[in-house]
Amino acid sequence: MRFHQSRTLAFLLVLASSFYSCKKQPAQSADKGVQKTIQTSHGAYNPSITQYWDLTHTKLEVSFDIPKQHLLGKATLTLKPHFYPQQTLVLQAQGFDIHSISVAGKPTTAYTYDSKNITITLNKVYTSMDSIEVYIDYTAKPNDLPKSGSAAITEEKGLYFIDPLDTIPTKPTQIWTQGETRSSSCWFPTLEATNQRCTQEMYITADKKFQVISNGELVYKTEGPNNTLTWYWTMKKPHAPYLFMMAIGEYAKVADTWKDMEVSYYVEPAYEKYARNIFGETPAMIEFFSTKLNYPYPWPKYSQVVVRDYVSGAMENTSASIFMEALQVDDRYLADDNWESIIAHELFHHWFGDLVTCESWANLPLNESFANVSEILWIEHKHGYDAGLKHAQKDMEGYLSESETLQNPLIRYHYTDVEEMFDLHSYNKGGLTLNMLRNVVGEEAFYQSLHLYLTRNAYSAVEIDELRMAFEDVTGEDLHWFFDPWFMKRGHAILSVEHEPKNKNTQLLITQLQDTLQGTLYRIPLQIDYRTKKDTTLHSGRYWISKYRDTIILPVPVEQLSYLVVDSKHIVVGTVTHNKSLELMKGQFLYGTDYLIRQQAFEALVKPESAKDNPYLTNPENLNYLNKALSDASPEIRMQALIEFTKRPVPNFETMFVSKIITMAESDVHGETRSVAIYLLSSLDNSTDYIQIYKKGLDAPSYQVAGASLKALLLLNDAATIERAPEFESFNNLNIVAALAAYYIQINDQSHYQWFENKLKQGSDQDVYNLLGLFTKYVLQLSNEDKVRGSNLLKKISTENQHEIIRQNAKTYYQYIDKSLKN
Repeated sequence: MRFHQSRTLAFLLVLASSFYSCKKQPAQSADKGVQKTIQTSHGAYNPSITQYWDLTHTKLEVSFDIPKQHLLGKATLTLKPHFYPQQTLVLQAQGFDIHSISVAGKPTTAYTYDSKNITITLNKVYTSMDSIEVYIDYTAKPNDLPKSGSAAITEEKGLYFIDPLDTIPTKPTQIWTQGETRSSSCWFPTLEATNQRCTQEMYITADKKFQVISNGELVYKTEGPNNTLTWYWTMKKPHAPYLFMMAIGEYAKVADTWKDMEVSYYVEPAYEKYARNIFGETPAMIEFFSTKLNYPYPWPKYSQVVVRDYVSGAMENTSASIFMEALQVDDRYLADDNWESIIAHELFHHWFGDLVTCESWANLPLNESFANVSEILWIEHKHGYDAGLKHAQKDMEGYLSESETLQNPLIRYHYTDVEEMFDLHSYNKGGLTLNMLRNVVGEEAFYQSLHLYLTRNAYSAVEIDELRMAFEDVTGEDLHWFFDPWFMKRGHAILSVEHEPKNKNTQLLITQLQDTLQGTLYRIPLQIDYRTKKDTTLHSGRYWISKYRDTIILPVPVEQLSYLVVDSKHIVVGTVTHNKSLELMKGQFLYGTDYLIRQQAFEALVKPESAKDNPYLTNPENLNYLNKALSDASPEIRMQALIEFTKRPVPNFETMFVSKIITMAESDVHGETRSVAIYLLSSLDNSTDYIQIYKKGLDAPSYQVAGASLKALLLLNDAATIERAPEFESFNNLNIVAALAAYYIQINDQSHYQWFENKLKQGSDQDVYNLLGLFTKYVLQLSNEDKVRGSNLLKKISTENQHEIIRQNAKTYYQYIDKSLKN
């Protein structure tokens, strides 16, 4: 999987549509009914790859010429014709030097090689009753391959050597692989298709100083010449070739277990003491998913490996997932955030993707949509309903943003390049659609259907119909009405809700406004909640809509309503718009059953547009709502309330709000909320009155709190904090680095160029993206000599960074510096 998650450079996801080869189609705007250009992927029909042969076993013996960045390989492939007799075998092998080939133990020269495919003419016709062994001696040279990539994976050369000459003091030497979608053939010959599966043996020879990780079980290690070890790994259960992996480096291994099965975490030695806190929920996740699916984790072990310079977020290689280096964090980072979503995502793939695999990339949502919904399922289970809802809402926002310029069916056979499939449709929309399906059929039927789907299709390749039929067989219902519109057609629901009096009742008019030429009308169960002024009971009902306009009658007069929420379970994949009176919004804020319902009401109550009917700046009632928001159970609402104070003057600020903000700055349990409170206090004219709060926050467990406190103290030129600046300069967390950087710019410092440069060179891509502007501001105040140094560093980033947006930003910034040099 190419982990499409906001924390893996969210800005790339927003720009993902620029990578698609698409044709423009007109469609209705979701909001204003105006024509808006939306792209749809087009291209040739992309069916499942025809299976002329079945690959049943792969044995690889590999070693490395690290300075040359070459793999020296010997591959023995066991194959048999799928059904029809065959006399020709075509294997994928990209950019190899082929030294020799043998078939059935006999050398052969009856082959051709075009740098992509080896075509072998066999000495006889083989039938499906026959099995042959093909041996290939080769050298793989991944750096000689043409460059290619996408928003989801930035490079496709299969095999990566990190700092092979050991010339970068801050970067370890590593070797790792990335097979999805078509890059395993960059390091071993194979039948590169998702509908192939085979067992596996790996003999990997490397320097003794390295740990070597691969799929399956480690059988033994043997010593070899030149201070090497050969590690023998075997996978006895069949899996797809794109899931083969190796990771080699100087790792600390932290061992854990689940029901006597090895669960291990491989990190750089500096992070060994944090590994269990980073990955430690893994055994509980395995137990949760195994229990819910009634299908125990199906592989012999589970390893998680962090690598440098990874080309994606993470990858679910069978029994050994690889993760980007951003997961190597300390406990102060973990006080603010965690990586549970990406860990759950890769783990769930071991059922959906590894055990049962999409038979073609057109069916990719059968892998990725399940992995995305697993994040919601786990977070809801571990952290509560609101936390799961918040995660789902972020996925919704990501998909809806992409849908403004791109709309495709989830299952799509027409595309120009397979990388088009790795978008926020396959991930976010698909995960949300499965979450909606969970609501449609019910929790018990949902998991029983998934159990049946896994049991029927274990160790095989599938298409969307297999999933539908599993749900139909469990529920007893024909579910084309759900699968056809949501999986096979583009678009999403755009619902407009109105309510009006009707014979002493309340009539709801729910209209579907989405484009029905390219999309369709949906059949959706909506939960509708309401309360009356005379009765504090929350009334809930489930109502189905299916037409352009549906009418629903609630047995209560409109004037008696104090609370009304349509789609209170937030299952609609799309948007629901319902204009309500301020009175209903007040009830929604006071009685909302989850943070999102209350947040939507709070936004309506404080938005400037409501000033005519609701004089926010002077109305005591609305000031009371703002005060209540500061104490809301949800940190999202507390933060939103704090931010309101930065937008406009608020009456009675000192008498009504300051004491509560002080308390939040001192002790709010949510680090980000506490940091926002500190930022707010530091912006006040009497900021010095709160210096002890900042000093307390400086050493808080949370980096966000510490960063906000550091910035506040430096703004005050606090001598004790300035004296501690060298201590903070050693930190690599962006909250601390950004605070120091802003201070050095503020005081027109001339002596910290090297510190800035080191932070850019050592930081993650996310850090680099955020620091480029600060670095440029700092360089612009330096001597011409340092400006040249700064410009040259940005030019290097503009050509070498793997992310286009970072390259473009670096280019823009060095042009600013070069312009200043000319003046």
